[in-house]
Amino acid sequence: MSFSTLQIGKSALLAQRYGLEVVSNNISNANTEGYSRKRADLTTANSKYEAGNFVGTGVIADQLKSFREEFFDKEIRNSITRNAGYEADQEILTRIEGVLGEPSETGLNNLISDFFISWDELSSNPDKSAYRQKVVSSARSMTDKFHQLAEGFEEARIDVLSKLRDNVADVNSLAKRISEINSRIADNHSSAIEGDLNMADEREVLIEKLAEYGKMNVSQNDDGTVNVYMNGVNLVTGKSLNELKLVETTNGTTNERTIGLYTTDKQGNPVNKVNPGAGKIEAQMKHYNETLDKDDTSGNFSIAKSINELAKEIAANVNMASVVGFGLNDTGAIPPGRSFFVPYPTDADALSIQVNSVILNDTDNIPLSSVAGESGNNQIGLQIAALADDINFINNRTPGEYYADLLSKAGNMLSDSQTGLKNSTMVLDQMKNQRDTIIGVNLDEEAVNLIKFQRSFEAASRVVNMADEVLGTIVNLGR
Repeated sequence: MSFSTLQIGKSALLAQRYGLEVVSNNISNANTEGYSRKRADLTTANSKYEAGNFVGTGVIADQLKSFREEFFDKEIRNSITRNAGYEADQEILTRIEGVLGEPSETGLNNLISDFFISWDELSSNPDKSAYRQKVVSSARSMTDKFHQLAEGFEEARIDVLSKLRDNVADVNSLAKRISEINSRIADNHSSAIEGDLNMADEREVLIEKLAEYGKMNVSQNDDGTVNVYMNGVNLVTGKSLNELKLVETTNGTTNERTIGLYTTDKQGNPVNKVNPGAGKIEAQMKHYNETLDKDDTSGNFSIAKSINELAKEIAANVNMASVVGFGLNDTGAIPPGRSFFVPYPTDADALSIQVNSVILNDTDNIPLSSVAGESGNNQIGLQIAALADDINFINNRTPGEYYADLLSKAGNMLSDSQTGLKNSTMVLDQMKNQRDTIIGVNLDEEAVNLIKFQRSFEAASRVVNMADEVLGTIVNLGR
């Protein structure tokens, strides 16, 4: 028995106390978001050669291990990105569905049908003012609905832009916090292993929040910091970061307004264009630049542009017939060139289409006859009524078929987003559950570890007490 026994006992006390601290920290953070359980790895201290033998010198706390798994973190980030994209799609497409308000008696589908039916009825009763008034009334109901749709889509687009700006601000805030954690980790990397691991947990929570906005890739650096990329473009590089900025551009020829995402220099000027790849920002930019853009030129589906085209074709085709017709009181061989809809001859759209004020003020001015002075002539009315069944009216479809096709496309997009969200949520939950079984704190397991380290600490205390008593006895023998 020598002083080495005391040293062995001391090393055991320190190691078991450290184990107790790690277990206690696990238990206290059992409900902390993003926390990964830690384990104190104990190893045998280097032996020493004494009296012809190698003698143990105790135990040391070799390292603190985190159970965090990069594979699960990566897969969960990807699932979060997909989930957030579907969620944004669903939110916007549900808004579009609400604006359309179909099926409904006051929906555009019924109002277009009523408009052409009113012309058919007027053609059968060309000399009755009640049917003329019905044509005007149905036309106003239809144009009012076009206005409502155009305004609803534009309001939805403005809201999407507002959310985009908020989301880009969130990305910049999260990236800044990640770079700050990187700085703390780099500054303390050599002396605070446990601190590094806890800050790494906090950082991963932020990266997962960042993943809602775009496709995130992460790489590790030797100093414990990470680099974070949005679909290949640097957001965070160690301690530094690149802020993002939305830039809106307007096409001088088409008046199309589009939003782009860019990194910025220190003065806030746009530098490199960023394609988020997926997530909230990607979905919102798509709907802003395409689905809700009445001037879209991408060739992809745009509900706002499609409604505009329908209003334009209705106005153009009805006006083509009406400008060569005559009202009840018109005389002479030359038609007055009275359009039913305005603006004319410029193209109308969903927001601008109106019934000509000349007709609103006097329904006798409705151009129903192909010849002046023939009150029973209904040729123009029949031509306009026949437009309802014209398969070449717009895109090789009748007006009703064209609008039904728009509703089908919008409905399918919403259905796809709902199905995608349901499936991605299920996958995300499964991935999180699998990760939690590995990195999550199991209180039953920690309770066992607590007892284990407690008993080991008590045993080490007895070793120290015993060594103290033996050494005391030896000292007393020499007196």
